Amino acid sequence: MVDTYETLDGKLITDAASGYNPATPYANRDTRLKYSVFLEGDILPSGIAFKPQPTSGTADAVGSTYIASTTGFNIKKYIINDDYANPVNSGINIVLLR
Repeated sequence: MVDTYETLDGKLITDAASGYNPATPYANRDTRLKYSVFLEGDILPSGIAFKPQPTSGTADAVGSTYIASTTGFNIKKYIINDDYANPVNSGINIVLLR
């Protein structure tokens, strides 16, 4: 999903003319990307920085636990910092499809 976000000029990251640089994968990208997923260095509701690298030693590290993301990304949808202390008492109405 993250790779489908285009660069600011509307080109796919696979396009040689896009200016995409794998060394800085979030630079010059569609601004909606940072609102859709937690990116490395983003501050989580717990107040700590998101560090998904396998060698980071954090709970977010890929492969560290069965709960950690296997891709190194986590979605931001339905995450509200105010609910961190008591997530079961959230005011969010989650859409359920059946």
